[in-house]
Amino acid sequence: MKIAIIDLGTNTFKLSIHKTTSPHPAVWQERMHVQLHEGGAAASYIIPAAWERAVTAMQKFREIIDKHRVQQIYAVGTSALRNASNSAELIFAIQQQTNIQVAIISGEEEAGLIYRGVQEAVTVQAQEIVLMMDIGGGSTEFVIGDHRHALWTKSFDVGVQYLLDYFTEDATLCPTQSAKMMTYFKAQLEPLLTAVQIHQPTRLVGSSGAFRTVGAMLQAQQNITISPKALCYNIPVDLFESLYKTIRYTTRDERLLMHGLEKQPVDTIALSTSLMYFVLQQTGLQTITASAYGLKEGLFFSAFDQIREQVDRLGLAYAVVV
Repeated sequence: MKIAIIDLGTNTFKLSIHKTTSPHPAVWQERMHVQLHEGGAAASYIIPAAWERAVTAMQKFREIIDKHRVQQIYAVGTSALRNASNSAELIFAIQQQTNIQVAIISGEEEAGLIYRGVQEAVTVQAQEIVLMMDIGGGSTEFVIGDHRHALWTKSFDVGVQYLLDYFTEDATLCPTQSAKMMTYFKAQLEPLLTAVQIHQPTRLVGSSGAFRTVGAMLQAQQNITISPKALCYNIPVDLFESLYKTIRYTTRDERLLMHGLEKQPVDTIALSTSLMYFVLQQTGLQTITASAYGLKEGLFFSAFDQIREQVDRLGLAYAVVV
């Protein structure tokens, strides 16, 4: 049996197809840049151009899903669709044109799925408590958890697209705006800092593409070896801090010349690393682990758990089409 997972994010829609008999690795993965936030990350309305990109992406995903003869589809919308006043209309249009039903999940539900994905990629030792962080376009999710349970979850409106719109000019961060942004972080993330004091995590685990971008840049610039098959790897804090201080005030053109930095996150990498740096400074954490898995994989394993429970309870075969 094959399952399709679709993550409808603020900047990017992501598709992955997995076999329930052998979920690692995915049978197929696809990404499409849709930029739902066009017109401003704080905009409460998805404009026609972004609407068209979203529907086109989902139509392409439908073609891939049909080609792979997928039996079940799980599609979730996150920050941009949570906040847009016309998201219900867009979701209806997607269903009408692709027969794919999209569920909009809350920030806390999103954080819970991120935790489930990280569980499959990162070994958390018994008695260890970690802080998980997923930086998105519209929001950033945090989870404090141990090896069995999420102890605290929360979603904050500190996504990089919001930061790009409010704290930069031409995707360039100046010292004055950087200081204002750090003040904004402190005000917005106060509940996180309180939770950290209560639960005392000892490691930061990053599940977003921003952490993997940092890893790729350090691999290209510092001769760090990261296996392409690694589900997780550690990022030296001192090298991260040096990279952050190198790129925080650079222009877009300067970042385009940097080794290991792909084109898509070039506008936001200074902002995402600023947020990482703030969290490290405020929490005192000295260990960073990048996870290859996050929301999309968490949604798959959550669905897989449900299917396995049904099979165990009813004695059904995996080939049953629901």
